[in-house]
Amino acid sequence: MSHPIPYLSFDGNCTEAMRFYERALGGTLELLLRNADSPFAAQTPKEHADRIMHARLALPGGGALYAGDCPPQMKYSGIHGVGLTLNFDTVAQATAAFNALAEGGTVSMALQPMFWAKIWGMLTDKWAKIWGMLTRNSGAEFQERADGIHAARGGESRGSRGAVAARGRRALRSHAAFQ
Repeated sequence: MSHPIPYLSFDGNCTEAMRFYERALGGTLELLLRNADSPFAAQTPKEHADRIMHARLALPGGGALYAGDCPPQMKYSGIHGVGLTLNFDTVAQATAAFNALAEGGTVSMALQPMFWAKIWGMLTDKWAKIWGMLTRNSGAEFQERADGIHAARGGESRGSRGAVAARGRRALRSHAAFQ
């Protein structure tokens, strides 16, 4: 199966955003196609000529990020209900990307160890795009942490809402012990 490629929409600032992502993520901006340079140039309103029809950012490790400015016939309304998560091989890589993307944005959860990841954090960048960063555990590390959390549960019923909340609180308190 092919890997999904995120396609971000912007309101006239796609070029600036994609150059920022190129620096922040260590990618290579391979394409910035303006409406004026496309086969549809003659049909494009003059005020949209310099907007980006399609951009492609190649990411380290073979991933990609696509983007474009909202087409003239559509009203830009931002992105709703979607966030982007980047999985890095090392904590240092995730930290560098997180800090770079946070520039001018808002951190909603600082990078921190989680039971499913060596680190996890979330932010909204200066273009209102939601990002998550993580350094995933190996299968063995995840199983070790899950076993420790299960043991810390102390035989509580899985179906009880209070038990679920208690397990979550204990997992968050004890995740540092499994690093």
